[in-house]
Amino acid sequence: MTIVKSMCQVYKDEAKIIDEGDEKNKYRKDCISVGLCGFPNVGKSSIVNVLCKKKLVGVDARPGKTKNYQTIFLEKDLLLVDCPGLVFPTVASSKSEMICNGVLPVDNLRDFVAPVEYVSQKIPKQVLGFLYKLNFHSESLHVTANHLLFAFATNRGYVTGSGEPDLVKSARLLLKDYVAGKL
Repeated sequence: MTIVKSMCQVYKDEAKIIDEGDEKNKYRKDCISVGLCGFPNVGKSSIVNVLCKKKLVGVDARPGKTKNYQTIFLEKDLLLVDCPGLVFPTVASSKSEMICNGVLPVDNLRDFVAPVEYVSQKIPKQVLGFLYKLNFHSESLHVTANHLLFAFATNRGYVTGSGEPDLVKSARLLLKDYVAGKL
């Protein structure tokens, strides 16, 4: 705990705490507050649970689980503040990149072609072909997103109700593999 205390910034302002035995809010001066902030889905809430040695805040594999600021006292004068994930538009160059980096959830995806195009430009077609047992007959090093999705859906037998290859399901599975590090 002394390492955590030495690394944190001491705020001279009053830190608001809730006394469980009383309905009124009380205030404590000279409390050390440690704020955990950063991109979504990087482990901020998990760190709180590890430091507290029990599950006090919810965690999920999907980004966006923490919706509000959560405060937990680790010791009587050490307050942990778990913040929702922050996304700064100038940090990532595109929404596709944020999806592929795990900042935005894949399941909420509406436009799937652009993120899959991003992946298809990062991963050579030989690697994609080997991992998913796909055959590509083009001469280029990379494959287009539509070609990749069509081959993936056809190979796996994913079809929509109308009998067309299910490109949306294929995109979600490919993007989840990429975000999870399987690609």
